[in-house]
Amino acid sequence: MGPKKEPLPLDTGDTDTVFAYPDTLINAANDGTWVSPTKSVKRYHQPVKRRQNTKSGAKRVRTNGHGQGDDGPSLSMVEGGAWEEMLVSVPWDQDPEPSPSATATATDVIIGESQVTAYAEAVDTGAAGFCRVGKDLFVCQGWDTHRIQPTYLVIGEKFGVACTCPRGTQNLLCIHQEFFHSYELENLLSLKPSTLPQNPNAAIFFCQQVPNSPDYCTIFSVKGTSASELRGRAIVTHTGTLPSTGSWKCSKDSGTCVHIQAAYEILAKILGDAVTYDPQRIKQNRMSVSESQSGSVSHLPILPPLFISLKTDPVLYARPKPFRDPPSSVLGIGTQASCPCLGGRTFVNPQMPTVIHTCRIFTLYASHSAEIELQSCPKCPRARRRFIGPDLREQGLFNYNNKLLISHELLDEYTMAYVTSETPFVAWVTVVQHRYSLSGATFMDDGTFRSVWFAYAELVALENDMTCSLCGPYPETVIWDGVTLSFGKDHLTSAIKSPIEESSESIVRGKVKAHPKQQLLLDVSLRSALRLALKVPDLDEAKSSGSTKAVVEHLDRVAFIHKGIEKECEVLASLFLDAYGAVAFSQRLSPPKGYERFFLQIAAEESILQMINAVALAGLQDFIANPLPEYLTKILSIPGLYRIMEGRDSLQDFVPLFQWLANRAETVLRELSVDTSPIPTISGSSTASEWSQIRHRPKYPKIRGDGKKDKSAPRGDRCGKYYTQYGSDGLTGESEGRNDVFSAMITRWPVAPKRVIYDFACALGPYCMLREPEFFKNTFFAIDHFHAAGHSKCSPAAFLSEYANADPRLVAINSSAGECGNSGLKKDS
Repeated sequence: MGPKKEPLPLDTGDTDTVFAYPDTLINAANDGTWVSPTKSVKRYHQPVKRRQNTKSGAKRVRTNGHGQGDDGPSLSMVEGGAWEEMLVSVPWDQDPEPSPSATATATDVIIGESQVTAYAEAVDTGAAGFCRVGKDLFVCQGWDTHRIQPTYLVIGEKFGVACTCPRGTQNLLCIHQEFFHSYELENLLSLKPSTLPQNPNAAIFFCQQVPNSPDYCTIFSVKGTSASELRGRAIVTHTGTLPSTGSWKCSKDSGTCVHIQAAYEILAKILGDAVTYDPQRIKQNRMSVSESQSGSVSHLPILPPLFISLKTDPVLYARPKPFRDPPSSVLGIGTQASCPCLGGRTFVNPQMPTVIHTCRIFTLYASHSAEIELQSCPKCPRARRRFIGPDLREQGLFNYNNKLLISHELLDEYTMAYVTSETPFVAWVTVVQHRYSLSGATFMDDGTFRSVWFAYAELVALENDMTCSLCGPYPETVIWDGVTLSFGKDHLTSAIKSPIEESSESIVRGKVKAHPKQQLLLDVSLRSALRLALKVPDLDEAKSSGSTKAVVEHLDRVAFIHKGIEKECEVLASLFLDAYGAVAFSQRLSPPKGYERFFLQIAAEESILQMINAVALAGLQDFIANPLPEYLTKILSIPGLYRIMEGRDSLQDFVPLFQWLANRAETVLRELSVDTSPIPTISGSSTASEWSQIRHRPKYPKIRGDGKKDKSAPRGDRCGKYYTQYGSDGLTGESEGRNDVFSAMITRWPVAPKRVIYDFACALGPYCMLREPEFFKNTFFAIDHFHAAGHSKCSPAAFLSEYANADPRLVAINSSAGECGNSGLKKDS
């Protein structure tokens, strides 16, 4: 079934205007009467006149109609073959004004250098797409500083350079042509277009995550059925996480058209078997002119924000005062200056000359123009105009790309806003934009700021400080959450690897296989009947209604249960009969406190090891040896049993019950322990640095689907809360599943944690114990307080609250700590 077309859920302003596309492009560009439908033309029809004198700071370009000028290929297609002159110099956020000269016969257009720089910054930071999609064809995302909305344009090389934006179709110089020329993008014509061999007619030129949503907006340039490379070309937009979901929109046709089908095929091919959107795969299959640098110009470690600094933090440099005023002199290049070349960072050469360029400094309250000392980078292609620039951390500045400089105070301000109130980028940038507007200044857009902040965050010196001074690097209690254990794929780097990855050096557990029937009571009908019997019907209500059917069924069920349990353990059968038998029922006696929760654990569908792990088993066996009331706390880690024994004068009569429980737990643990050989440590690994990998995840070939994403389905009387309902939108790993948590602990923890708090602990415990019982046998797996209500079929043995009610020491555990971080990460992205 083809993709479903729905309205684009993004706020793109006037979508009919934004997504409209010309039926004829380059072939019609010479027609002075033709108007591009790519967006509304405002005041661009005004006649412009030639200037006789070049204005100060302006740039003069001559063309001869064949794309060649004094400075190389022309940026403007000019009718005929006559020489024409253009004057370039006007703010980009203002409409072009005609030259005052009345004698000019050609086009004088003013486009300021600062406007080209602003557009270049948008392309460099990924806020505006600019990709090659054909032999001599580029598609670019326009830049409108009034609405900060995209327009979609195509640039070709056939007649010099022609642009299909409103100004370009009127033979006027536009920002896209000037950017193309200024950055010498004609050198890219020898590179391979960003199309796949499987579908050469469609190409991706832009992808970005939708703010506050797991969806991604992917934009394609798709060739039509016309023989012309441009005629019939359409812009196709997909919003969603997979090709088969979300919405598709074509700029030319309604419904499912050939353009959407071509885009659908290329997106499906790129994502392959991915279970959700993977922006890294998208970036690898497009040719963006912005992807020529690796990281920011600043590269030295930066002090954390003052408020979150620790006494143990190293003093990297003297913390500077907040940078707020314009610099009084040129920002010197210094000895640590560098260029973030793709092939490796290049550092300043004191023997080479330097140049002075202008830059913009964004502070907490305003932006300032400044001069910065640079040195041409000898490794980057000359056409890309890359420079070696100063680091500037000692001055409290972050040098993003030698053009954009941001004060540490401003970036730390967002960091603090996020960690204290989970503030999204869009909301925070809106606040700063308002603050700037009060003084007549303009702040950057949220897309640019997002790129800058993530580059800055990589340098903030937070390494090796994740250790709690009380708990140490490997705390006894670990709280997991789905978003905490998965990270956004758009921030994936080669330095980040998921713990679920296996290695050729991984140990193979060939004997480990599925082991069902780990419950305390093996008779499934007995377990089911016992759970029903705990819901005692109201005797008085039955008498008043004249219907005794429910009472009879209940008493029959009690008799059946007593007989079945008696075969297992006579003491347990007597306890059940005293609390739920016919005598207690007829006398309307409520079961003693704690009995219902205890018998729910007896009848649980989960493993006995959830109720009694190895630590609890050792305490129980120790207590059996000397079952005196004063030693009852030895079974505190079995709260269900502890509560029904608490307050009794003698416990000797219950030793058979204790022994029965211990025997069953010991049997299941022994049956699971088919391969207890230790997992080899990675050669050269050390536990001195927390979070470093010390082992490879083992392989379990006889466990079907091991290492694959968990897929939940209704499971009868077992827990029905699904870990796949959260999905993994835009995340690595498997979100709230089991493999991520298991793999992280088995590859990073020298010794398993004493307590693991997790939403799906009821499923995580058996998962871990089946694979590595020796490693996890002393670990207690519990569901946090926040998610407990969703586990209606789990026994109390799976809930942290059950243990905290018996052991006050566990009350201090903030079981929702992971969920707090989760909510913040979901709000932003």
